Amino acid sequence: MGCSSSVPVAHHHSDPQPKPKEHHHHKDKHQHSPPQQQQQQHQQYQPPPPQAAVTPFQLAPQRPLAKVEVNGQLIERYAAIERQINALERQNVVKNHEQVFRDIQQLEAKMRETRERYARCQAETRKEQQDVAKLQDPSVRNFFGDQAAFEQQYSKEQEEYLAALNREEMVKKELDSLDLQRQQRMRETTSLRSSIEELNQLCSEQDHILKAVFEGSYGSELEYTLEIKCDDLADRVERIRAAKDKWANAYSMLETANSQFAYAVQRWSELRNMPGSNPNGRYQMAVETRNYLCAALQNVEGAQRILNGIKFPYCAPDEMQTLRKAVEYIFCDMNTPPRHAHAFDCYSALYKRCHALVQWVKYVIDGTIKKDHDKVEAEFKAIQRQLREERMKLIHDKIHQVTGEQVDMKADDQPKNAAGEDDHQEEIKHEHSIVQPDVISAADMPGDKKEMPDVPPPPQPVAAPPPPQEQLAPPPSMEDLIGDVKEIQKRHEKDMEELRKTQENSRARADASLEAQLRERRSRQARLRVHEEQMQQMESVQ
Repeated sequence: MGCSSSVPVAHHHSDPQPKPKEHHHHKDKHQHSPPQQQQQQHQQYQPPPPQAAVTPFQLAPQRPLAKVEVNGQLIERYAAIERQINALERQNVVKNHEQVFRDIQQLEAKMRETRERYARCQAETRKEQQDVAKLQDPSVRNFFGDQAAFEQQYSKEQEEYLAALNREEMVKKELDSLDLQRQQRMRETTSLRSSIEELNQLCSEQDHILKAVFEGSYGSELEYTLEIKCDDLADRVERIRAAKDKWANAYSMLETANSQFAYAVQRWSELRNMPGSNPNGRYQMAVETRNYLCAALQNVEGAQRILNGIKFPYCAPDEMQTLRKAVEYIFCDMNTPPRHAHAFDCYSALYKRCHALVQWVKYVIDGTIKKDHDKVEAEFKAIQRQLREERMKLIHDKIHQVTGEQVDMKADDQPKNAAGEDDHQEEIKHEHSIVQPDVISAADMPGDKKEMPDVPPPPQPVAAPPPPQEQLAPPPSMEDLIGDVKEIQKRHEKDMEELRKTQENSRARADASLEAQLRERRSRQARLRVHEEQMQQMESVQ
């Protein structure tokens, strides 16, 4: 079988791996008998029970807050609240909630498209089944001039029927996998909502304490300056953490896909040496190859959904469609050496492309995202630490002023990683997003004798050599990675201009009270209110 068409290159660069070629299915005189369990009468697809929709996001009403007593216990309570807030913010619960909700929207859209595709597959299978049945009618059979012409047409119709059966089963597996992923995401969003509610309550209590201690204003100009800088950096940190988590999860899925491609290519290669006297063994190897290729396809497409908006330079949609078409004819390709060899070339090409994609994603993470993440995190933690120290000093002074007590400065000390200084940023990994291949069992074997054939396990696949880094596609822009950089810069400049004006007013009114010099204290809950509004806007366009 020849290969005739190639896939266009996504970027102008030296491509380290050949692209898969279009898979052609030739009609031959070989009789293709579908596996017995695949010839069962088809039933109309019954969709799974409707899943509960995502309930509209709205922050719960705040619990009543106790009156703030300015005394020695206040500093300990404030320090405890700050530790809890820092722990939740390190988990990036707000941005992760937005990402999980987007995942649910994308999965639901993909499920709608896949259900429609599955219905079309069922109709195609019924048509192909009827075509085979018509040829078995004596009057139709007599229409052919000779036996050879009849066998050629009958072989063609059987092949189309077998491919339609396989295509239908592949789409059904994909639909089941999407449904499972959606259910998992629904459970995640419930957990994240709970964390956001907890964060909201803690921020409310922190605001309540600070407003009570400083009478609705700021304790010092330095506190205000540091808070402005901290809020600006917090937004950048949230974005870069979200990007880091997304790329880490996509990398995990692609690594799995790469291993699955390696196993499938190895198994398909071994099928060539399996004797025809062991049909069940050959069938098992073909099913295993198909299942691993299907899982790899879904994992690559899942990684693309996670990195929505990023154009993959390898394993582009048209390349994946080429592979999907080849897999549809796997039970026909297994029967003749030329077709087996052509299918092997198609599978191997995608394996090499996936391997290059894994290396490219790693290159983006290590060469771009991690460097920017580490830099912004270091800046944020430094400002966060200074802000904490300034507030603690001001609260100590206020307690001494009101009560005359000299609170022990060590009472509010935190473990070194409590504020996140040395904490490794925890990545929120969606391990359940990774699609694993179905395991073939004795019940799947054709014929009346339901037992597994004697098939040796394949040796450990040999990893393809990584392409040289200079041959990899260029990384995406920072705007593609973390969002609208210009908008982030605009917000930063606005905050800095506000800070400059406040400082000028402060110097111009040096004799005025501190409360008059500084603007009203901002609420930490404001960021969560913005998230609430954004989520409601996203929900309104479902």
